[in-house]
Amino acid sequence: MLRSSILLIVLLSLCSPVTADIYRYENAEGVIVYSDIPYEGSASLLSRSKQYASNSLNLVKGNFYKNVGKYFPIAKRLAEEYSVDPELIRAMITVESNWYPEAISSKGAMGLMQLMPMTAKSLSVSDPFDPEENISGGVRYFRMLLDMFKGDLRKSLAAYNAGPTRVMKKVNFSKNTETYKYVRKILALYGGEERFSYVPMKKDAISRPIFKIVLSDGTLLFTDTPLEFTDESF
Repeated sequence: MLRSSILLIVLLSLCSPVTADIYRYENAEGVIVYSDIPYEGSASLLSRSKQYASNSLNLVKGNFYKNVGKYFPIAKRLAEEYSVDPELIRAMITVESNWYPEAISSKGAMGLMQLMPMTAKSLSVSDPFDPEENISGGVRYFRMLLDMFKGDLRKSLAAYNAGPTRVMKKVNFSKNTETYKYVRKILALYGGEERFSYVPMKKDAISRPIFKIVLSDGTLLFTDTPLEFTDESF
């Protein structure tokens, strides 16, 4: 697949003449971004082009706001379709990928909402780097988590980051853990937990069964798409 080869293309370009600087940026959640601009002004330069001089914070901000303007309408439409506050999805995407659609984390999570490969497969997301497919999968998955944890926002966000298995096992996410910081960042961007209210799915929404998938290592996945390794339906 063309998009899945982007990192290979970038790495190969480092061994040959390029037409732009190449930067590598890694945020607090371990999301790695390769870009031709100094992403958020804190990226490390991997390769410099003699034909390109990037010094502008305005260019970085412009790229960020351009992406928000381009992809948030998609997120808003899909969030409303699944009765999730669009502003909450906005905060999640900002923390997950900073609105960079081809972001890949050190753990292999992909795209705007950082879907893991198995999660993407369980949600029938064929191209996780396609903004609409990725956001659709992420919103649907988060909707499942909200229902699973009966509208508990903190647990649902923690499950999105660390997986529902760990939350269901009541793992203690201390202040030094990635998941604790992840939830705090999203709530800060969103405007606080008190802003959130659990909204049942719209009456005209299509009701689909939720399937539980148990992986070989005991990890649980929940999906609305029955796969060949599905364990049971709820």
